[in-house]
Amino acid sequence: MKIKTLIVSTIAILGIGGLGYTTWYKNHFALNTKINNVSVANLTAKQAAKKLNQTANQRQIILKDKNLTKKIDVQTDLTISPQELKPLLKKSHTNKKLVVNASQTKQIDLATKNGTSQLITWVNQVNLNRKISKPETYKLKNNKLIKIKAQPGNYINVSALKKAINQKKDNISNLNITAEYLGENKVQAKKNQVAANNMKWALQHSLVYKINNHTYKLSPQKYLISGSLKNGGWQINHSKLTTTINKIINKNQTMHKAIKFKTHSGKVITTNTSAESNYGWTADATAETNSIINAWTSKKTTYKASHITGTGYLQAGTKLSDGNYVEVNLTTLYEYVYKNHKLIATIPVMSGLVNSETPTGLFHVLYKQSPSVLRGLNSNGTKYASKVNYWVPITEDGVGLHDSDWQPASVYGNPSARSNYHSHGCINNPPSKMPIIWKYTYTNMPVIIY
Repeated sequence: MKIKTLIVSTIAILGIGGLGYTTWYKNHFALNTKINNVSVANLTAKQAAKKLNQTANQRQIILKDKNLTKKIDVQTDLTISPQELKPLLKKSHTNKKLVVNASQTKQIDLATKNGTSQLITWVNQVNLNRKISKPETYKLKNNKLIKIKAQPGNYINVSALKKAINQKKDNISNLNITAEYLGENKVQAKKNQVAANNMKWALQHSLVYKINNHTYKLSPQKYLISGSLKNGGWQINHSKLTTTINKIINKNQTMHKAIKFKTHSGKVITTNTSAESNYGWTADATAETNSIINAWTSKKTTYKASHITGTGYLQAGTKLSDGNYVEVNLTTLYEYVYKNHKLIATIPVMSGLVNSETPTGLFHVLYKQSPSVLRGLNSNGTKYASKVNYWVPITEDGVGLHDSDWQPASVYGNPSARSNYHSHGCINNPPSKMPIIWKYTYTNMPVIIY
């Protein structure tokens, strides 16, 4: 009986002991378990978290250069909770040796931590008494290239420092970051060298400027006189060149410039230069100058004008360049359509009168629309909305060519009827003839009115 009781008691003790060991086993890390290179063998999740956090509070960001060593403690928001470690308990007993990195437990983004903010603030203060280093560069003086030696400095590149910290955001071991300096940039130095070589080439070559089928030879001795490098590009004193380009543009441009024109009747007239005369082109002299210098210092021998605004190129002589245009004689009230310098149609029209005169000058077709509704004000101030089948505007303020079925047939080509049947400034065409205008006109086609 005593033996049986002893056996039962022993089994009970072993059972309780086994149960206790199992419970302890499940709640303690196995041997050889390390988290962030810290041993947590035989520790509970709570004990392991405490040990890890104590170690974390000792970690630092270290900034070093030749003249300083700065340590910033990183203690904020790096704590690891027991709940985060519990899932690793079971895993530690299935692996003979478990090494867990911080990224497997808690993501640490140093770029958002107070420690990093403290470091950047300190660096900005240090930079107040530091010099920015500069790479070897060049300047242009009296048509000669002069080398400027590199200037040493110790200014800390804050952007590079932030980038370095961010790249190590998942590693909460000590960060040993060597400071980088602004200006000590091999890429920038190489760009400066390339720019210098290009300028050496440019100083030995002229550049041909092409505009409106004309060419002008630009001499480096006359225009590449002085300047400096900035971000690998040349900034040239281009006052002389701009003056020359302005003269070339003014000589060639046609915007608001009077031209001689031989009319249908054979009479030669001179167009006006009003702002309404919108057929023509000009160029931006400053933009052209900058582009010429960029082309020149990129080892190019020619540059074609590209900063052009406006519509239409005119050749010397009395006819428009391609021979396609519409001509309107306000004295006789007749309209002439030309294609390839040949007369296609002669059409009687009606124009505007006092206070709503049809503008004279050289215009171009802005666009075409069919059908359309023309809106505006009558001479008495009332509004009108006229439906037309064809609308060919030539000015931004609403003057154009269109059909007008409200006009009596007798008024077209009849100047004596204009006092009673004039338009609001447009060229009114007979409905039966307007399809011809629509067929032969196109966007940017010139329209001359005199």
